[in-house]
Amino acid sequence: MRYYLSTTPVNSRVTPFEIKIPLQIQSRVVFDIPKGYHVVEKSEPVEKLDPRFITFQAQHNLENGKLNLIFQFRQLVGSHDAADYSSYRETLERVQSLMDNEIDLQVD
Repeated sequence: MRYYLSTTPVNSRVTPFEIKIPLQIQSRVVFDIPKGYHVVEKSEPVEKLDPRFITFQAQHNLENGKLNLIFQFRQLVGSHDAADYSSYRETLERVQSLMDNEIDLQVD
């Protein structure tokens, strides 16, 4: 997904920009937790994203010794003023950081 979230930044943008192609990606990653270990739960702050550009959801659940990570990403079509470009770039960076998911295991 990171590839689809990357753009070539434009410094000091002075023209409007447009997102012409809608994009929706769903990803599911399953980790087998080794016997004798458990996942250390972390409470991570929920980051607010600018809904004009992107919606993003991340879920995780532990089921039968497997950790399921589910990501849903949707980039919305629209025309935006040059002044909105920095917010767009920040939103892309936030989504990328939300996907950097470390899994901490601890011995039972």
